[in-house]
Amino acid sequence: MSGRAAIDTNLLLLLIVGTVRRDFIAKHKRLKGYSPDDFELLGRTIRNVDVMLTTPNTLTEVSNLLVQGVADPLRTELLRAFVALLPYMDERHNLCRLTVADPLFPRLGLTDATWLCLLEAGVPLLTDDNDLFSAAIGRGFVAFRLADLRRLAGGVQH
Repeated sequence: MSGRAAIDTNLLLLLIVGTVRRDFIAKHKRLKGYSPDDFELLGRTIRNVDVMLTTPNTLTEVSNLLVQGVADPLRTELLRAFVALLPYMDERHNLCRLTVADPLFPRLGLTDATWLCLLEAGVPLLTDDNDLFSAAIGRGFVAFRLADLRRLAGGVQH
């Protein structure tokens, strides 16, 4: 992938946690199904991405989930890595009153429905959320799940 990509909550969490401490990936409350190999695969996938699209909703979820149940000094390290990533983000905003008008809002919730309002043609979405993936594909967007990336890389399914 090159240029720009949109990265959803869990994969952004994986990116940050893996950058700080790969051994903590399997111990993190929200990353139990991921491995250091998944982090490496994600890193290779976004190696040539200059700008990651994001939303305030996604960033809020990431910042909250990132340190949930994590004590210092790791908590501070994770938050520093989060802050260090922000200059590479193109943060897009959609008014909540517009997002909740989307017919898929009741199924997806605010964060994922916002993605559908803000994705751009040709900008791939990287997600591990099957509902968001299906909705994005259904609207004609390019989207990949981590399982798809594993398959493309010839890796083993988790």
